[in-house]
Amino acid sequence: MEEKVIYVVVGISAIIFLVSLGYLLKGSKQETNTRQLVKQAMIATLYIAITWVFRTISFQAIQFRLSEALLVLVLFNPKFVTGLTLGTFIANVLLSDLGIIDWTLGTMASLVSMLLMIKLKKNIGITLTIPAILNGIIIGLELTYLFNTPFIINSLSVFIGELAVMVIFGYGLYKGVESNKKFRQLISQ
Repeated sequence: MEEKVIYVVVGISAIIFLVSLGYLLKGSKQETNTRQLVKQAMIATLYIAITWVFRTISFQAIQFRLSEALLVLVLFNPKFVTGLTLGTFIANVLLSDLGIIDWTLGTMASLVSMLLMIKLKKNIGITLTIPAILNGIIIGLELTYLFNTPFIINSLSVFIGELAVMVIFGYGLYKGVESNKKFRQLISQ
């Protein structure tokens, strides 16, 4: 029964995403606040959907949460911190077996990572390592607390997975957005 609920939520999220995308691409003259709200909903939905599709590799000590690559979008529009934080929280609530501690600490790790990424965005190499370092420490501590396993092993495994995602997929997304003027303008408004 629980899996059916997740399918329904992801299905509804996908519909919202597609409708929102259609709205944005129309170039509607609606209020800027409405446009921003739609963008935030799209980003949150995209994060949740990617996490759900790759849920088997998105949690626990060895994790490659591909949706974390979306964090690079805050380098083009810092307002995306809102949608990505919401997406992280909802994905953790829906998909994490670790409960409220993961909902809170996992979301906090992403939020703090994004805020630091914005501050240090001039050096993309350093910027991409921030989520890996913070998730390695925060989620490493969380896993050590929950499973009574060695911090260094937990921290390193989370760090390596997050770094791989950020360097391969995050950097790829960053370069793709950077080189696509039209898309960059669309998300920067």
